[in-house]
Amino acid sequence: METSLVLEKNKLSSTTPWLILLEINVPSTPPTTVYLVRNTENITFNSQEYTAFPFEIDVSKQVSKGDIPTIELKADNVTRTLQKYLEDCDGLVDTQMTVRVVAKPTGESVYYEAQSWTYDVLAVHSDANYVYFTLGAPNPLSKRFPVHRYIAFNCRWRFRVNSSVVAPECGYTGNDSALPWEPSTVTLVGAIVTPTTPNGHYYRCTTAGTTGSTEPTWTTTLYGTVADNTVVWTENYCKKTLQNCQDLGNSKRFGGFPGLGSGGLRLA
Repeated sequence: METSLVLEKNKLSSTTPWLILLEINVPSTPPTTVYLVRNTENITFNSQEYTAFPFEIDVSKQVSKGDIPTIELKADNVTRTLQKYLEDCDGLVDTQMTVRVVAKPTGESVYYEAQSWTYDVLAVHSDANYVYFTLGAPNPLSKRFPVHRYIAFNCRWRFRVNSSVVAPECGYTGNDSALPWEPSTVTLVGAIVTPTTPNGHYYRCTTAGTTGSTEPTWTTTLYGTVADNTVVWTENYCKKTLQNCQDLGNSKRFGGFPGLGSGGLRLA
């Protein structure tokens, strides 16, 4: 803690306000952090602007039954500022919030931090007036063990965020070996084509047959289907299998563990 802040804290009487900052980590795409301050005006701390916002933090609840202590945070919900994050991100449960206490000592031009705490969001509920967060440390007995599941021929990576955004682990951006669509052509399941006028999408044959005499109208919806005479094309998708990953030319990023083989139970 800064010396000037220590001196300010130890004064018997002071007009310096001590402010509570709240940082909410939102697991959106891309990840977002919401910066709030319990104050009547915005402030800047560590070059980051914190928006004035009404919220209250109750004292820590401690019981004699061995339960993990929690605190309750009540934030304004009249303007629905936080409601959209709750609806888009599963109520923000299992995300993290950081609470900081800062002050600007007399004669100083910047805020200094006195203390900070990082909590997990354990539970959330809301009404027309407030959002109620239960914060604390997760109970270790509720954690999955082991943390990860290792499956031989099933990929654990997300295929794509949407039609144009690449998922970082998978890394699939398209299939360079895909051929332009051709009319009246016998097509087998797994064949991949592009429109004759490229639109940035690839289409995989999911129902074998013969293509039509005229090119179909291609959908750009992720996993959308296109009827083409007796052929059905699906906007390129992933079946989570090694074979499918090889068909897409992306097996080097396969998220399974083929070396495990199949059958039986293995503990590591």
